[in-house]
Amino acid sequence: MWPRIICHRLKHLATIVTESGSSANAKRNKDRRKLFLAIALLLPLLTLLLLEGLLRIAGFAPPEPLFVPVENAPGQYIQPNEKVIQRYFADPRLAPRTAIDTTFFPAQKSDDSFRIVLQGGSTAAGFPYGKWASPAGLLKQRLIRSFPDRDIELVSTAMSAVNSYTLADFADEIVAIEPDAVLIYAGHNEYLGVLGVGSAFSSARSPSLTRLILWLQQWRLFRLIQKSFLSLSGALPDEGEEPPGTLMARIAAERAIAYGSREFEAGVAQFRHNMSGLLDTYRAAGIPVMIATIASNLRDQPPFSSGLEESTDPQRWQELLELASDQFEQGRLDEATATANALVELDDGSAEAHFLLARILESSGDTGAAGRHYAAAKDRDRLRFRAPEAINTVIRELASEYGAQLIDVEARLQAESPNGIVGSELMVEHLHPNVRGYFFLADAFYDAMHELGWIGVWSAAVDDAAAWETRSVTEIDRLGGEYRVMQLKSDWPFQPSKQAWSLPPPADEIEVIAQNWFLKRITWLDAMNQALAFYQRAGNIDEAVRVALNLADAFVFLDDAQYAAGQLLLRQGQPRLALRYLHAAARLQPREPRHLLALAQAFYQSGYREQSIETLRRLAEIEPDNPRTAELIERLESGLEPLPARTPQDP
Repeated sequence: MWPRIICHRLKHLATIVTESGSSANAKRNKDRRKLFLAIALLLPLLTLLLLEGLLRIAGFAPPEPLFVPVENAPGQYIQPNEKVIQRYFADPRLAPRTAIDTTFFPAQKSDDSFRIVLQGGSTAAGFPYGKWASPAGLLKQRLIRSFPDRDIELVSTAMSAVNSYTLADFADEIVAIEPDAVLIYAGHNEYLGVLGVGSAFSSARSPSLTRLILWLQQWRLFRLIQKSFLSLSGALPDEGEEPPGTLMARIAAERAIAYGSREFEAGVAQFRHNMSGLLDTYRAAGIPVMIATIASNLRDQPPFSSGLEESTDPQRWQELLELASDQFEQGRLDEATATANALVELDDGSAEAHFLLARILESSGDTGAAGRHYAAAKDRDRLRFRAPEAINTVIRELASEYGAQLIDVEARLQAESPNGIVGSELMVEHLHPNVRGYFFLADAFYDAMHELGWIGVWSAAVDDAAAWETRSVTEIDRLGGEYRVMQLKSDWPFQPSKQAWSLPPPADEIEVIAQNWFLKRITWLDAMNQALAFYQRAGNIDEAVRVALNLADAFVFLDDAQYAAGQLLLRQGQPRLALRYLHAAARLQPREPRHLLALAQAFYQSGYREQSIETLRRLAEIEPDNPRTAELIERLESGLEPLPARTPQDP
């Protein structure tokens, strides 16, 4: 018996061992299959990552950063990158010719500085006049006068043809430079700006797909694939090839976006989504934000493109249009109003009908109703260069939702316009303000800062009259803006096709300088230096100061520019403001005798006798054999009035 039991047990044990071995082998085979599958899946990914790394090492197509170091500038200064628009295109040749205006500022923010960043499109950039008419340019000069002892930095990242995609894309890089506040004026470019739903520079019609493409463009391999495809398809222009027409004429792809259509709603939706992300980023970083409503020319800009609904009887509509127009021209306003109302009832989607009704109502004195129909005409304009009212609605809602300070620029410009309707009194064309309009736009931000007590104690606030007299816009800037508007209005959509135009004969030397600058015969720096010399020869100190301050703010690292501004301010009788620029000159070149002598003079005229003496002692150490310095120190220490300082009259 026992032998049989032992044999049975041994057979059972052998069976267990055999099965166990088979199970272990099966498990090992299963693990191997998982490993091979993982390798098969990871190998392409690792290959792609290797290629990406090699492209980065080779320096292929790095994405353009928002801020770049300033070349050939002493100290650590940075500036907005003039090529940043290229980050949204597979090849630089495809990017529109638009750039952020140059602003130099320290890479390392000082404890005393108050840094403000401005975001937006062409209006925020000051088109057509440039940066000195922009909210950044006008605000900086006014804030400097309000806080002469603070280091006010106003950095603009605004540029033409961009919209909320770009603003949101810049947010993290703006947070990185530690702004104390962000100002936003944007919304007109949601349809026809870069990446807009109706733009020739659109990457996709879907906001989600557009955002995916923006993320993919951070990868060099994706950009290589894009560029290779474009090269093979022949879609790239030749190097140096100038695109025809104005940017405005080239940017519109879908020239008809009907009110309430899918494309219309997509533009509003992309604005809401992108601006929500932007404001959420700043809220998370603890950065205060001012966001403004936007305005456009309602009264004096007829709709660019009107249209009729498919169900509208075009013959009946045309009959009513001609009848209402005739009645209006004949002064039969009641009849014209009734006919125009019938026209609107026949087709509420017609921009032309609403615009005609608005003109009739304004002539009748019903300005409230006229304003509503002017706005309705703008909303129904199918060529969407002007933002619809829905964009301002979104701005107001987002300001409340994210705790941003709402600046009602639209209401401010309405308050400064006849009958409360914005027109050519403040606008140069469809949506860009003239110099006076820009002043009110910037003033709305300034008043809000003052009311909220931003920056510090407002003991030297500048009133509107003084701010207007000391505005940063020079005659060169103003004339250059007028020439740009002439050029803009010579092309579509203001004309059916591109028209020939020419500059008027220059009336004086300033117009000669302005035209040479506009025609790119001289640089902006050359134009400003020539204007400065002209104004000094003519004894026009106020205009000379205006130019010198712009030069000083443009070239914060050049001691000569700071010294020239300080000297002219002394001549103008503004020693307290002169201290700011002369301090800067002395910091940049601490052993330059003329800087120290002018600084001592500014200290004395500002009522700081001790600081004046201390500065003169520093000068005496540099020029120990100069009897003039010793004489000035002796007179000040004795309580006597100093002799007039012999500083050059012309910087």
